[in-house]
Amino acid sequence: MKKLYFILLVLITINAQGQNSKPQKYINQKTFGGFVSTGLPLYKLADQSAYHPIIGGATFYVPLFKAKNRFNIAVDLQPQVVLVPFERHTEYEMGFNVVFSFGLALNPTTILSFNVGSGPHYISSTLTRQAQGFIFSDNFNFSIREKLGIVETSIFSGWRHISNAGLENPNAGVNNVIIGVSVAKIL
Repeated sequence: MKKLYFILLVLITINAQGQNSKPQKYINQKTFGGFVSTGLPLYKLADQSAYHPIIGGATFYVPLFKAKNRFNIAVDLQPQVVLVPFERHTEYEMGFNVVFSFGLALNPTTILSFNVGSGPHYISSTLTRQAQGFIFSDNFNFSIREKLGIVETSIFSGWRHISNAGLENPNAGVNNVIIGVSVAKIL
């Protein structure tokens, strides 16, 4: 009989905590989803081709602390696959970026954020400005995230730089203006 009373007490406590707890702020919620973006070339390479990446990947967004007000810092883990179509062939990149997001809640369903990220990638071709092989993909962008029920949508734009940190020549790097969209489920 004591076991039954204990189980009932635990269930009542759990139920009471659930009824008294406030819904979690949107800025404090984790999300999981995907994104697609494209890079607008800032210049042509020496062979007169433009480096125009089409980037796709997953996103797992995790706040680093519970925001009491409107500001938060989060980490966004992003495995990526990048296709780069040239006139006669298509090259690719693959990699993983870790992005730090500095978010400001504009209202209960909208977040403006500045994002800074980097990560190791592999590039399949040798370009006039960049050697084939191991590179880093560095990203700086602004995004607007909007909560729509249990789904989050965002649009973002910024700057992307790839280079290999001087490990091999050439290493002038390639730069693009990035624009993209993301859709994620709120966890």
